[in-house]
Amino acid sequence: MPSVDLGKLYDGMQQEMEAGLKTGASVLMHPGMKGDDTEDNWREWLMAYLPNRYAVAKGVVIDADGNESEQIDVIIYDRQYSYLVLKHNETFLIPAESVYAVFEVKQSLNKGYMEYAQQKTESVRKLKRTSVAIKHAGGKYDPKPLHEIVAGLLTTTSDWVESGIIDNIAENLSENELKKLDVICCVAAGTFICDQGNKTISYCDKSKSLVYFLLKVLEKLQEIGTVPAIDYNAYAQKIEVHQHS
Repeated sequence: MPSVDLGKLYDGMQQEMEAGLKTGASVLMHPGMKGDDTEDNWREWLMAYLPNRYAVAKGVVIDADGNESEQIDVIIYDRQYSYLVLKHNETFLIPAESVYAVFEVKQSLNKGYMEYAQQKTESVRKLKRTSVAIKHAGGKYDPKPLHEIVAGLLTTTSDWVESGIIDNIAENLSENELKKLDVICCVAAGTFICDQGNKTISYCDKSKSLVYFLLKVLEKLQEIGTVPAIDYNAYAQKIEVHQHS
């Protein structure tokens, strides 16, 4: 029976993925421009590899009470049922109910950027999310329980030596549930999956960093399934409504 060498297939995918992420990074000298370029590349990369049911954007996450997160570099949100994605100037405003995952993008992996990503994560996870029943031909489904929003940090390089990365990541993970990072991808060093409940960090060799990252993100998205149905009445509460009879 014919077979596929997945190892070689993943090697080819890794090279292709790295090429996409590095586009323009070496020619942009201004740090701010390089940072913006890297963020764009990560978003384009994810859009190219994720199924069409997901959308990817930079923006702010909001809730029905008008609260908002800090600006998030990469937001993976629902494309099919997210009818309430808004835009203010050039900023996407995405309802918290629609969000699957959020990632901070930085050039390098270090303590400061881990703390920064954790702060951004907390600003999203503390937002209020609604969930209402979903009608179908035979009746209705109960409101879907709220899923945990996946969070992580995406970098190209690391300020830590390769032999010390695991210990440094473990030392700088927050015990605060709202801040915890689930996935840290460093293209030059590997992808690290942080399971703080079991106090374990699973990781891969740097030669498969992007392939492993994609597979683990897909797994986490699969576990979530579909986002909850938004309570649009909650979002409409700020609108003054008049009735005439």
